[in-house]
Amino acid sequence: MLGSLLRGAIIMILTMTSVLADDLLHLHKPILCVGENSSISQLQGQGKRSPFVNKRSQRSYRSDKVFTVQGVVTKLKLGRNAGFFMQQTTATTLSLASTGIFVSTGEIAHIKPDSRVCVTGFVEEYYGMTRLQVTADITILDTAADNVVDRAVDRAVRVQPTNIMVATADANFSETLERYEGMKVRLVNITDMRVTKPLYYDRRWQNYNMILSHQQINIHPNTMAFPGSIHADQHALKNKQRRLYLQLTAGRSLTSDLDYMRVNDRVSGIVGVITFSYGEFRLLVDNALAQAQFQHGSDRQSLAPRTREHLRIASFNLLNYFNRAAGGSNNPLRQNRGATTLSALRKQETQLRDTIVALDADFIGLMEMENNGFGQYSAIRRLLDLVNQAIQDPSKHYAMIKPLKSDLHQGRYLGTGAITVAGFYRPTQLKLVNTRVIQLPIQRSILGNAYHRPALTPTFIRVSDNNSQSER
Repeated sequence: MLGSLLRGAIIMILTMTSVLADDLLHLHKPILCVGENSSISQLQGQGKRSPFVNKRSQRSYRSDKVFTVQGVVTKLKLGRNAGFFMQQTTATTLSLASTGIFVSTGEIAHIKPDSRVCVTGFVEEYYGMTRLQVTADITILDTAADNVVDRAVDRAVRVQPTNIMVATADANFSETLERYEGMKVRLVNITDMRVTKPLYYDRRWQNYNMILSHQQINIHPNTMAFPGSIHADQHALKNKQRRLYLQLTAGRSLTSDLDYMRVNDRVSGIVGVITFSYGEFRLLVDNALAQAQFQHGSDRQSLAPRTREHLRIASFNLLNYFNRAAGGSNNPLRQNRGATTLSALRKQETQLRDTIVALDADFIGLMEMENNGFGQYSAIRRLLDLVNQAIQDPSKHYAMIKPLKSDLHQGRYLGTGAITVAGFYRPTQLKLVNTRVIQLPIQRSILGNAYHRPALTPTFIRVSDNNSQSER
């Protein structure tokens, strides 16, 4: 009897040991992707196009055969053109080839970040971006959500961001970004990315963006050359070759400890995935600016001291100042591009008021003012009253520029759009002689028509200290 129990215990121990050994072996043995016949870096290749996309084939933007690869999911993409980014974790002999790729599929409900997956599909060039078009069910090889053992495996293969480094073989920075297309990357100091356009909101795509540029900021081509000239076109191309859009996908994490941001600040520490769309490389970022480091190239400058001999002239973009939420009049298009609640409006106009007062200008040109007339319920009247109420010295109060009724659309609006231009001036410093409205022509091209708002061109005579007048 005792012998039988001992034999049973030994068999049980051996069985448990065998199971444990299999589990331990599972931690170290590679997980095979059945039917895998290539790697992501081989599909990407070292050029702008995948070497498997044959230009002469009937499908000029797709490979003639399907490929099966495996990798770790680094980021999900929801909405339009849905799918996910995946990246191989094995070493590659193609040192200048990307190890990441975008997988185009709408079936991503069961896909989780940091999971190892096996994907089969065609390689295609989709508007300049190399991607996989899925042709079979995606196999999940392991995921962090399965059990403790798999979480240990997952931690071992989790993709760490690759620092973007410019290679000597890269003719320009766009070639560098091509080598990282689809990969999880990090901007570091040696990448030398500069702020060429600070944080702004893209209304069309409803996300926040920042435009970065390699080594130096982008300067408008018309600043350096005549518009439409060969030199201007060459400058525009160089701007494009060093540009990178920083696309922030999480609007709630925009805040950071950054005190301020300036053009030409060097940016580092940002992690995201490189993609290509609408002719531009983009870095898709989830943690927004939380990990970003900004090295200021120049500090803020103080306003020049006021003198009696000089006038101070300024311009200011109000960023869609609409007073509809406070019962403002309608504009010609009956649109509201600004604040939708009274609390949001008061927050916006408090910032506008304080900025205008701080500028302390004798004349200030205003852009993106709601085009809803000049009456009691107009946006310009409301802002003017708020500014003057905040200025204690009556000699520094402002008046608004109001064109002749004959120059206004329907005798009321400056132009036919929802927003317009405007201006404040100090009557103690400037005497308004006349106000001309110049209707600008429509620029027509094969790319579409460009409509310009009417220009507001006032003429002033300066009021001197002894009340004599000298034309300026």
